[in-house]
Amino acid sequence: MYIMSLAKHLLTRAYSYAKKSPQRIKFFKPIWKKLSKVIGYINSLKTEMVYTTAFSLYEGSLEDWVIKNNSIEIKNEEKVSLKKDIIHVHPSKNKLPWTSRGSIMKLEYLANTPPQITNSSVLFLPNGRVLNLGDIVTPDNFLLRDFTLEPNRQSQLLKEQLKGKRVPKVKGKVAVLTVDLTGYYHWMMDLIPRFGLLREAGIRVEDIDKFLVNDYVSKFQVETFEYLGIPAKKIITSQWNPDFVADMLVVPSVLRISNMNWRVNYIRNAFLPLAKLTNDLPKRIYISRGQVTHRRLINEAEVFSLLQDFGFTKIVMEDYNFQEQISLMANADVIVAPHGAGLTNIAFCKPNSKIIEIASPKAINPLFWLMSCQLEDIQYFYVFAEGEILDTTDRDKTKIYNNDDMTVSIEELKVALEVAEII
Repeated sequence: MYIMSLAKHLLTRAYSYAKKSPQRIKFFKPIWKKLSKVIGYINSLKTEMVYTTAFSLYEGSLEDWVIKNNSIEIKNEEKVSLKKDIIHVHPSKNKLPWTSRGSIMKLEYLANTPPQITNSSVLFLPNGRVLNLGDIVTPDNFLLRDFTLEPNRQSQLLKEQLKGKRVPKVKGKVAVLTVDLTGYYHWMMDLIPRFGLLREAGIRVEDIDKFLVNDYVSKFQVETFEYLGIPAKKIITSQWNPDFVADMLVVPSVLRISNMNWRVNYIRNAFLPLAKLTNDLPKRIYISRGQVTHRRLINEAEVFSLLQDFGFTKIVMEDYNFQEQISLMANADVIVAPHGAGLTNIAFCKPNSKIIEIASPKAINPLFWLMSCQLEDIQYFYVFAEGEILDTTDRDKTKIYNNDDMTVSIEELKVALEVAEII
């Protein structure tokens, strides 16, 4: 048992390290998949298994499934139950940011588009099956697309996975919190709010036997769950549990880009009490991406030389624990940063803070600006790096450039600092 736990821990650490480099992850992925199968087989030898039979796959919404099975009543947890409309969202208007290139169609479109608000529910599904990162399948092989992370996944792929086989049976109630990506932003803005839906529905940590997450190795994952009162012994990961049946699946809605106002304010209210407000922390900070291998600022030395003249302090978020990161952002008046996960912590900024994001002109990602729109009187500025603007709302056309390193014009950065009345 100890050897297996140690092996999982070391392999997860190795995978976390490999993810930081495209070259390393390309080399490590095939090894990881084979080792996962080996460990999964060893686990199956000491876990109760159930045999699943699947000759066909149906798919649709929960309502579609209930209609298909008109004998099923959504009444109580012994059968199927659904807690609906858990949260009430009060959308705020998206305020256009200033940009170094003038009008940007994508940002104007989002500023004039009503914020997405989707249903917020928690589903109790007895003998439910979960595959991959969160494909929720009923005992009669019905894929519940409205509770599934990747609703457009090709059904044929799932049909192959659903072929009759023995899969582990997990005792008790398993809460499914998995998200489609595993970085800091997605943990904070996608996964933690799913836990928040459980709490809003009146479900306590002690009511759940296991919490399913993507992985549980990074410092921020451990620290946030400790603060929320979720013990490590209750955590299972999709890395080592890619296919299982539970006595009861407890599945909060997948919020995705929707309900931004509620998600930002949930994590703010949940974690801001950790902040230590003090005059000892810098008021002007530059967030460096010095420890990552992509989306770096090529002329960072020149950029920081300029910022340092105006009282900025360089920080690398990975050098600080979770509480220290919150405190840094809560105390800052001005934040300058290349686009990256460190900007997730603007959720903890005080009113009237100023944020300058250095962004790729070919991968205009509005997430952090949209976050700022949910907060009180945050002023947001975009300085685009060198290169032609790719102004489109089609994510598929921009995501291929998302990891490119950038060079920013010092003159354009100076203009932004002047417009923001920082210099």
